[in-house]
Amino acid sequence: MECVLVRCRSCPCSQDDARRLGCIAAFDRFFRLGFGRAVLDRATLTKVSDFYIASKSVLHAVPVRTLDFGTGQDTLRCYTRAKIIDMVFFQEGYKRTGRVRR
Repeated sequence: MECVLVRCRSCPCSQDDARRLGCIAAFDRFFRLGFGRAVLDRATLTKVSDFYIASKSVLHAVPVRTLDFGTGQDTLRCYTRAKIIDMVFFQEGYKRTGRVRR
């Protein structure tokens, strides 16, 4: 599924619809901390959309493939752009807590 964040400004889908369709980030604790927004509302969706538009060339430059945990090899399936955005801000939020990954 192509990232549809750019449509969220004008699309009629509700925030719950957007979550179910997978076109927004998970919006968990670390994402919120990394992204700097605590509430999932239209303003936040607009900010995510603005980030997507500003980063579009980087996000589309190279497909990021999922990993087969059994073999350790890349699969043919790619992460969605929304998932990549989620991972970026999750990591940023995680770093801001001062935790160290082991």
